[in-house]
Amino acid sequence: MRYGDLELPSRAIQPLIAALEDMGEQRLAHKVDRAHRENAELLLGVEDHVPILLVLTTTQIPELADFARALEERAPVKQQRTLRQTRMAANEAFFRALNDRLERGTPDAQPLIVLCECADEDCTKRIELARAEYEDIRSDPAQFVVAPSHADPEIERVINRTDRFEMVRKVGVGVEVATRLENSKASP
Repeated sequence: MRYGDLELPSRAIQPLIAALEDMGEQRLAHKVDRAHRENAELLLGVEDHVPILLVLTTTQIPELADFARALEERAPVKQQRTLRQTRMAANEAFFRALNDRLERGTPDAQPLIVLCECADEDCTKRIELARAEYEDIRSDPAQFVVAPSHADPEIERVINRTDRFEMVRKVGVGVEVATRLENSKASP
């Protein structure tokens, strides 16, 4: 299946279709499936770009990275801002998942050393937390822990500040992305 000049890897299409269906985008999942079965060019309207990009931001399908870039370049400026916020929230959710694994491997009596959950995918700051502090932050899927001054006002608000960390709460599209990713983790 092709999209413009891009050849979309066949092994990546089924995960894309499944993710679109999970997001409630049956019409779009059917459109992708049909183009794939017929080995035809995938023809998308502007209204199709954002749902596919949201799926590609929140679902790991590395083989479709070039496809995501092509769609993002064609998205209207207003949608590009939403997509950027979505990508940033997904980055933070990725770091949260790593921290959840670190928490499970740390004995209860020891302080937790977690990674900063900011939107900067290159950030390597570590934060020491008491287990109760971490559990308080994790009590809401839209809350994250970041190093001091790492909060991004475009996507989050600081709701608690200490000398070691800031607790932030997502705003806008980030709330939806964080909640969706948290719920998909909890699903079987």
